[in-house]
Amino acid sequence: MSRPARPSIARSSPELPNLHDSVRQFVRLLHACGFSDRDIRDAFKRAQKSRTRRAPSKTTDPAIVFAAAHVLTQWFQTPTLLDPIGRPKAVPLLGAGPTIESIVRSVVGEPMTTGVIAYLRRIRGIQKSRQGWVPTHRKLRVDRDPFGAAWHGLQSVAGILRTIDNNVRARKKADRNFEGRVQSRSLDAAAIPQIHRTARRLGDEYLARLDRLMRSAETTPKQRSQRTRLGVGAYFYQIRD
Repeated sequence: MSRPARPSIARSSPELPNLHDSVRQFVRLLHACGFSDRDIRDAFKRAQKSRTRRAPSKTTDPAIVFAAAHVLTQWFQTPTLLDPIGRPKAVPLLGAGPTIESIVRSVVGEPMTTGVIAYLRRIRGIQKSRQGWVPTHRKLRVDRDPFGAAWHGLQSVAGILRTIDNNVRARKKADRNFEGRVQSRSLDAAAIPQIHRTARRLGDEYLARLDRLMRSAETTPKQRSQRTRLGVGAYFYQIRD
């Protein structure tokens, strides 16, 4: 029986977490915690043996996943694409603007346009209405695409590791990136749903505000200077007693 083909990964995209850098940052953090090289090697070997061997039924270029997320951001932050109360206007799928095709092309360029539109339709990131097509959600929902969800998770983990790695090594407070976390002691499980709903609401508001701020910095003309990319994340987790 032949092995399933590995997914094609566009490694040239600046959106993609670098595997070597992510592993290096994680290993350096483990060393800082006092684990030996042998401990780390043994843990990686055990993790590899216990991994899920079943290949995803459908794979997507991860660059398309991240591009699709940027398209939704563009749609919700472009005044000409919003109605008077701030909701996205319905637009045709193809053709001259404003259409989904023109929105996607303005974000990712011609080569990826067809792939991004197909991906948005496949995961129902856009839906048809009486007047045209509209976003299903403000954020990209990858729950219908396990491969895309895995890359979304890897990007988040890579960002967290990058911040922690920087802050562990920084000698001056001014060189440290913002990092914060709250964690409860053992509490009644009945309280979790309300806390989770509140965390989701506050997190969405916080990230939407920062998203608008970063978007304005992208579009505001400035004198030529060094370019960089920023990311800010928020997450909720549970530790079983």
